[in-house]
Amino acid sequence: FDFNRKVAHCYRATGQFEQAIDAYNDLATTGFEKRSTLKTIAEIYRDDLKDYDESLNYFHKAADNAVENYIATFGRAYIILINGRNIPAEDLYIFLGEAQGYLLVGDVEQSLHETKWMADVWPKRPEIFLLRAQCYRTAGNEQVACEYIDLAARLGPLPEGVEPCM
Repeated sequence: FDFNRKVAHCYRATGQFEQAIDAYNDLATTGFEKRSTLKTIAEIYRDDLKDYDESLNYFHKAADNAVENYIATFGRAYIILINGRNIPAEDLYIFLGEAQGYLLVGDVEQSLHETKWMADVWPKRPEIFLLRAQCYRTAGNEQVACEYIDLAARLGPLPEGVEPCM
């Protein structure tokens, strides 16, 4: 697995994105580190190929895998039992990628829905609130966007180029 993952990584690093995707898909079929592998494929589609629809598809697969794991671990009541302390940190970036994917394909409402749930699970993560701000800004609601930017600023440092509205 490690060797094949390194081969897939090399394909990506050398700009051979289709070969990288094929190699990562082969790794995903093993079931080992499936969620992480699906996330990597989603990132290739989003960051390297700018194919936002296919990226969203893979982020959705990774999110489904995470939810399957939650059900296996916590049962069907997982939604009220999980929080940022009892699930893998990588899951935040899977769900964040999925929510960003919805925004990139123009589904602002679904992105807001996803980030609302994420804010309940990870209430102190500024990147969630910055994505909500992007959604509101895209929808033309600058006032609410500023409220979320200011909330993110209170939770932690803002990324370079993002200024609080206060």
